[in-house]
Amino acid sequence: MGIVGLFSLIGKLVLGFLTEKIPVRYVMAGSIGLKAISLFILLIGPTWIVWPFVMVYGFSMGGTTGIMALLVANIFEVSSIGRILGSLTLFSSLSHTFSPPVAGYIFDATGNYDLALLLLAITAIPASLLTLFAYSRKGIEKIR
Repeated sequence: MGIVGLFSLIGKLVLGFLTEKIPVRYVMAGSIGLKAISLFILLIGPTWIVWPFVMVYGFSMGGTTGIMALLVANIFEVSSIGRILGSLTLFSSLSHTFSPPVAGYIFDATGNYDLALLLLAITAIPASLLTLFAYSRKGIEKIR
C-alpha cells in the first residue's frame, strides 16, 4: 500500500504539471488508459509483475484523482462545479463501497480475482476514450 501511495503522489505531481503543457482531457485519458493497461499486464504477466504494476497503477491513480476537479472546471460552468464534483464523489464512493464485496464474490465463485480485474480494465477503456471527446457546456469548442 505504501508503494501505491508514493507513486500516486508522484503521479499527482507529474500529471498535474503536464496539464499546464497539454490539454487536461488528454492527460486524464492517458492516466485512465495507463490504469487499464496496468491491469491487463497484471492479468497476463508472471508473479513478479506485481511490483511494476503497483508503481504504474499508483502513478495513474494519482493522476486521475489529482486532476478530476480541473477537468470538471474545464467542462462545466463555475456555478455547477460543486454539484458536479459532489455527484462524482457520490458515485465514486458507491463504487468503492460495492466493488470489494463484488470482487470477493467473484473470488469465491472462481477461485481468483482475474474476472474482477478484467472488469476493471474493461470499464477503464471507454472511460479513457470518452474523456478524449469531452466538450464544454456550450458544445461549440472542445475543452482545453
